[in-house]
Amino acid sequence: MSQALPDNTAPTSPRRPRWPWVVGGVALLLGLLVVGSLAFWRSDAGLRWALGQVPGLTVNGLSGRPDGGRFGADRVEWRSGDTRVAVDGLSWRALDWSLRPYPGAWLRIELVDPRAERIRVTTRKLKSDPTPAPTDLRLPFELVAKNLQVGQVQIDDLPTATQLGADLHLGAERGALHQIGRLSARVQGVRIDGNAEVATGSGLALRGAWKVATPDAAAAPWSADISLGGSVARPDIAARLQTASGANATVDATLQPFLPWPLAALQAQTQDLDLSVLSAGLPTTRLNGRAVVQSSARNEPVRAEIDLVNAVPGPWNEGRLPLRRLQATVQSRPDDLRTIEIPSLTLQLAGTADTADDAGRLSGSGRWQGQALTLDLQLANLRPSRLDARAPRMNLSGPLKLALDGLPAPQPANATPPGAAVPAAPLPARIETELRGSLLQPTRRAVRVAGVATLTAPADGRLQIIVERLDLAAGDARASLRADVARDIQRLWRIAT
Repeated sequence: MSQALPDNTAPTSPRRPRWPWVVGGVALLLGLLVVGSLAFWRSDAGLRWALGQVPGLTVNGLSGRPDGGRFGADRVEWRSGDTRVAVDGLSWRALDWSLRPYPGAWLRIELVDPRAERIRVTTRKLKSDPTPAPTDLRLPFELVAKNLQVGQVQIDDLPTATQLGADLHLGAERGALHQIGRLSARVQGVRIDGNAEVATGSGLALRGAWKVATPDAAAAPWSADISLGGSVARPDIAARLQTASGANATVDATLQPFLPWPLAALQAQTQDLDLSVLSAGLPTTRLNGRAVVQSSARNEPVRAEIDLVNAVPGPWNEGRLPLRRLQATVQSRPDDLRTIEIPSLTLQLAGTADTADDAGRLSGSGRWQGQALTLDLQLANLRPSRLDARAPRMNLSGPLKLALDGLPAPQPANATPPGAAVPAAPLPARIETELRGSLLQPTRRAVRVAGVATLTAPADGRLQIIVERLDLAAGDARASLRADVARDIQRLWRIAT
């Protein structure tokens, strides 16, 4: 008979799974990392490190946090390629943010009372090839900046804008629009107010309205209403200028800013326009006329026709313009803007509004190629004393050649590299003439004026006139002159003859 053996093995408890501990450990580790990251981010060292990881960004003089509450920075600078943006005195009162405001945007930021003392934007293009027109302006974020205030804005060499204020909304209407509203600024003493918006897709439609006006206390007030339409690739601009005297000017233009020739069409008209109203240094005029520009195709010449009449011509010494009528034709090819032709140019000069008081006629043609403008002109019956009472009483006719160098090229071959100094263009001019006629006072006698002179005027205020040769003859009398006239930066003159 068999006998059962005693069971000496103790019972065992079931094995507990390890994954809760693994998950708990990972969660604890992530929690520690999150807490540590937040603590690091909240520290000054962490903030400086994080901002230092943004390519091209430099921030100095931090106060507060950029992710909420009050924030300030003495200077924020960002560089990318040939573009540099510098902001001085940046601050805001509060910042609210949220994730995923709508599909396609991962972040929404709203700034409360953003401020900046100065914004400076500089760009340097390395080549003159046109930039392709954008097809989509959607952004991966939404930005709202209400009551934005900037003391001064400078973009390259454009006139400085001051006292700028605006409401900015990038990505409005779930990313469909970029808007700028309640814009106000002052540029060279003129106030600009308006609003604009651009669609981020579907043709990038533009819409805007602007008002430009002199201050109410201006001696000669004027205002202009400007409307914007069309698209980013082909904007339409309509402007209407009105002066207190009732003069007006209208401009309707279609632009193509991403093509070599940026002007597709233009029609401009003036009625009783007084240039002295626009600037104190300009003469008194009553201009009536029109200018028409039409561009049909890329390989066809663009042609501009200008016809301008001044109803109140007068001598320059009386603050008037001694010009009765200007007619000109200008043309160029959109695919090669290195040369602009002036097939015809006619100026009818006059000393008074009296049609019998002509002061001469100037006609000819010219060419603007590269940085040089040359004009081959012919003077007929020029009366210098009717142009300016201080000039001698003569009647002269003959050729006049004018060459002006140092102008910005219509289509520059190369642009200044980033960071390179831009030399001040001296704008040298050369004049050659041989005029013949008669002296009208005190006795009538034959006159000959022939000479060559050059003029150089750097941007620093200096001026130099070199008379290489000036031969004067009146009857049997003869005179020759060579001179070097210079004005330095302190406005002191030196004359050597």
